[in-house]
Amino acid sequence: MYRKASAQKILLDEQTRNEIDRYKWIESEKAGCDIGFDRAVEEWMKQYGKNLEKKEKKKKVKVS
Repeated sequence: MYRKASAQKILLDEQTRNEIDRYKWIESEKAGCDIGFDRAVEEWMKQYGKNLEKKEKKKKVKVS
């Protein structure tokens, strides 16, 4: 399961929010119904959240 604080921070990023919205749309189409934003966030975080956290850590290291 994703960390709630991490998810809240990620949702502040417009690009990431757009990616989650796109994921929600695609998965809702596959399911034949709206999967809901909460489910989309949870699934997206499981699939892509770790990669995003790694990128953020690399950015912080480069800045320091």
